[in-house]
Amino acid sequence: MGASPTALMAQTMDNEAAAQDEGEEIIVTGQPQRGAVVGNVKPEQQLSAADVRALGVTSISEMITELSAQTNGPPVVLLNGKRISSFSEIQDIPSEAVARVDILPEEVALSYGYAPTQKVVNIVLRQRFRAELADLRGGTTTDGGRENGSAEAGLLRIRGDDRFTLNLKYSNAASLLERERNIDRPASGPALIDLTRFRTLSPATESVSANATYARALGNVSMTVNGRVELSDNDTLQGLSAAALAAPQGDGPLYRDFLRDSALDQQIRGTTGHVGLTFNGLLGKGWQWSFTGNGDVSDTRTRTERSESTDRASARSQAVTGDLLLSGPLFDLPAGTVTSSVRVGASANGFEGRSIRNGVERDNDYDRQIASGQISLDLPITSKSRGVLGTVGDIGVNLNAATQKLSDFGTLSTLGYGLRWRPVPAVQLLVSANQDRAAPTGNQITDPEVRTENIPVFDYRTGETVFVTRVTGGNALLRESVRDQFRLSATVKPFEKPNLTLTATYLNSRTANPIAAFPEPTPAIEAAFADRFIRDADQRLTEIRAFPVNYLRSQSEQLRWGFDLSFPLKSRVQKLAEAWRAAGAKPEDRPKELQAMRGLFGNRGGRGGRGGSRGEGPGGPEGASPPQGHVSGDQPRSEGGMGRPRGGGRPGGGFGGGHGGGNGRLSFSLYHTWHFTESILIAPGVPELDLLNGDATGSSGGQPRHEIKARIGYTNNGLGARLNVDWESGTHVDGALGGASRLNFGSLATANLRLFANLGQMPLLVKQHPFLRGTRVSIGIDNIFNKRREVTDATGATPLRYQQGYLDPLGRTISISFRKLFF
Repeated sequence: MGASPTALMAQTMDNEAAAQDEGEEIIVTGQPQRGAVVGNVKPEQQLSAADVRALGVTSISEMITELSAQTNGPPVVLLNGKRISSFSEIQDIPSEAVARVDILPEEVALSYGYAPTQKVVNIVLRQRFRAELADLRGGTTTDGGRENGSAEAGLLRIRGDDRFTLNLKYSNAASLLERERNIDRPASGPALIDLTRFRTLSPATESVSANATYARALGNVSMTVNGRVELSDNDTLQGLSAAALAAPQGDGPLYRDFLRDSALDQQIRGTTGHVGLTFNGLLGKGWQWSFTGNGDVSDTRTRTERSESTDRASARSQAVTGDLLLSGPLFDLPAGTVTSSVRVGASANGFEGRSIRNGVERDNDYDRQIASGQISLDLPITSKSRGVLGTVGDIGVNLNAATQKLSDFGTLSTLGYGLRWRPVPAVQLLVSANQDRAAPTGNQITDPEVRTENIPVFDYRTGETVFVTRVTGGNALLRESVRDQFRLSATVKPFEKPNLTLTATYLNSRTANPIAAFPEPTPAIEAAFADRFIRDADQRLTEIRAFPVNYLRSQSEQLRWGFDLSFPLKSRVQKLAEAWRAAGAKPEDRPKELQAMRGLFGNRGGRGGRGGSRGEGPGGPEGASPPQGHVSGDQPRSEGGMGRPRGGGRPGGGFGGGHGGGNGRLSFSLYHTWHFTESILIAPGVPELDLLNGDATGSSGGQPRHEIKARIGYTNNGLGARLNVDWESGTHVDGALGGASRLNFGSLATANLRLFANLGQMPLLVKQHPFLRGTRVSIGIDNIFNKRREVTDATGATPLRYQQGYLDPLGRTISISFRKLFF
């Protein structure tokens, strides 16, 4: 997939020649696709290289983000049907190196030792690829401020199971001040100073990272080593000190310098390091084994300037984890083979929290060791191919159990079951239920206390916006949570052309003692956690102690359904090649674009086009793709692809490299989530919160009942566009002014557009400017219409806390990137 039109021509001629051998018998042997996952569960969706190209992304990390509408959250990620130690192993790989992407249901995660609560994305790489890359990006907001930029350099080598990647990246972004968004904030102090000049809506950020991965096949064992380090800075302005506010008003450079030196700020410095190790191999009788190990360190230091002192806090964590997965067949039943996966693992975790407030130091150290195990069984019940109750289709059952023994929380267990039914090849139904227990993380327990001043909060008791001190940190009293989930999903593929996939998932989740970040100060929340709210003598809210909490229970019930549809498009070069071949393929009649391709990539031997010279084989304009890196011809034969190139030279590849146009795509996807129930019981004796009908725990209102995500993509002739539209229905929150009023949160629709040009797919342009081979230029416009949610009270006025600059400081943003692959 993604092969050039000249490759299509070669394949077509091969098929024609084979058709002339009338007496030849053709035998087709079915086998799993290269890199397919284990088990009998079919992908809900499968993206070819051309489909990935239509996404307009540059890396696997961007691709996973772009596919969030299909995965409904972060997925479990596999590479070539195998486990990886962590996502950092593959996040920087260019999208051009991707041959196929499979999106699979949650049940598949069990076969790889994960919990069945996330969809699975299996990424299959090309068998050969070689390139270096440079990527420069810059952006800003149309309302002004928040300029940002990044520079990235990397290299990639793929040859079968051997792989090496190295990626270096630097990025920064300027701060965005309140005055740059016309925040209406009362002046303070005798001098009536405009504080919006000394407060940021978005902090200034800077980061640098290095990421390297080395993979090698060692006989029947493949090994991968990954290392990553990142340094980051985050600076926020929080207003002026009490001394500056009390000082008499002045003018001139000295006074301005005095105010600048009196600005309160918060600086966060972070350092993270990661080492990952993966081994995958085969045992006898069809069994596979996989070992993953990880070592992680993190050091975060926070310095907060306050009016009377400087607070300091540090949080350090270290973790070492390892687990072993065994999977394979156990025995045969009439309907098929019973398969099993068994995982055992262990981890050691350490957390250190330090804080200095008003000169008083507090320490909080915490250690946790975990031993874990999981087993999953897949039993086939009926089978069409084996004639076991085949009239009802293929039915299989899954049983799974897991346990964790935590040194500080005892033993936590997980039990589950599932059933899959494929009545006909085009329909797949899945049912699953599971109960799992989870302990709070070490950070949720031990994070040091950090005080941040002048945080705007809407006080529902008084109906006004106040600026409070927000205290964050860990909560040593957190309890384990217990979640019961029931999921029913259906996937229907009514026909192959056009490629249409219909999916629907019903989810019912009930959780006891759910762990959550501290909610907004609604009357119900304040009644349940009265000790977390500090008020002065006039009952004005001054401080919120926002440590994580356990609710008593929560319930969520929703239906998510949608479709994905894509059409292949022929490029201009492909149409010209087909027309030229139909007219006899005379060299003197060769179109200019094909002449340009021939001039760029020369003769590479092999079989020429009908009527053409035999020296223009797979590497030239009538045989195979122009080169882009070392890319194997492992593409399936659909969508104009071809088998392994038969000529010499460097086989061709994908997107921005010189693909002579390649196959285009027009794609659509639409997903609708309908929330039936979203409720929380905070504590005994407190009314249950209905987040769909007047209650809330967050600052953006309740839970929208309806959410829609729409995606439209187009790519052809080297040009592409991607439009993302997200919409949420409006909500409201009751309880303001003692229940006499309410806040209305309007519906919100945002649209993001990305335009990109793969200049290497324009033969005439590349012939004139060879440097443009492998070049991509992209322009991104996020929030095209500069929309922000509108929030009003009963009078129609917008509370100070809900000014649009607070809700969405950036608004419309524009970015441009220039990316070059060197082969």
